[in-house]
Amino acid sequence: MGTAGVQGTRCSGGDCGVAPGQACGMGNACGAGGAGCGVGETTNVLSYVGSGGDYTADTTYKYVGQGAGEFSVVSVPTSAQNWLWCIIPCILLPLLALLLLLWPKGTDARAEVLPGPPGKCMFWGDPHFWTFDNPGGSKIGNPEDAYPNGDFWIVKTPDVWIQGRYRPTKWLMTRGNDRACTRAVAVGGPFMQNSKLIIEAMQESTTSAAPGKMTYNGQPILTTFPSTFSAPGGSVTAKYHNQGASLDPRMTLPLHIVDVTLPQGVQLTVNRWTEHIDGQITMSAVPGMTGHCGNFDGNPSDDQSATVDAWGAHKPLLGGPVSPSELLFAPTTFVDQHNFPKIVPEEDTYNSRTGK
Repeated sequence: MGTAGVQGTRCSGGDCGVAPGQACGMGNACGAGGAGCGVGETTNVLSYVGSGGDYTADTTYKYVGQGAGEFSVVSVPTSAQNWLWCIIPCILLPLLALLLLLWPKGTDARAEVLPGPPGKCMFWGDPHFWTFDNPGGSKIGNPEDAYPNGDFWIVKTPDVWIQGRYRPTKWLMTRGNDRACTRAVAVGGPFMQNSKLIIEAMQESTTSAAPGKMTYNGQPILTTFPSTFSAPGGSVTAKYHNQGASLDPRMTLPLHIVDVTLPQGVQLTVNRWTEHIDGQITMSAVPGMTGHCGNFDGNPSDDQSATVDAWGAHKPLLGGPVSPSELLFAPTTFVDQHNFPKIVPEEDTYNSRTGK
């Protein structure tokens, strides 16, 4: 006595016919039987259940030889097969994501270059520079000089823009000296998301006829003394105070110091005097950087000028005038420079005021 498959029976809640090799589920959705995950495929067979069943057996099967009859034994899929197809991706996909996350990064040319140790560049007076490659004159006795007036690059990288506005002061010009001083510094560029910070001397940087300002995106900041400032998001912070020492040992007036923390680890310290500012920039080297602070390539000799113009004003090798399209300051006109006293070796003037 064998068992017979029941053909043509409709299942409750489904639409699949009951036959060997077919599924009877809730349709084809995943988790509802059919070909998806969850219940999986089943087969319906007659089974003895005792009194109360729906069928009675009256069919027998007899082997009559291969291919000579109407019925054969066939393989019936089980639900385990569909469960495996559902479980395996659920296990492998998180493992693959974890593997990609932990996989060691390559060392090709596109790998991120970590910044090196920071260096310092200082400018003071009319103006002189200890470049990144010559801090404090440790390698070359003479600082780099930038006497002509105009708007010049102090530091320029693809991201970091720091510019200086150089103009003679009234104090110098009344004494027959047209050498320019740093009247203001401006910071901007992509690393600031194109925001702009400007710090002037105590008198404004053009005519010295009005109080100097400190602004962030054109809005006054640090309007009281002492005070602090924080840009939205905290990417730029500043402290205005009188604690510490002046960058130029000659200057003995009351201190007005601005310490600024900028993105990418760049720091700026500014001493505000009556008509000029002194400053110090701290940052790491960036390949291809330029400006009056030098190229930070380890060689101070290529930061200094080897020529002197007709007025006796040094012309630095690096950091020419800022183009109008990149200017952070408001445009202005500059005075004509005519009077330059005889150049005195700068190591003598610096050393005389530091006691060296």
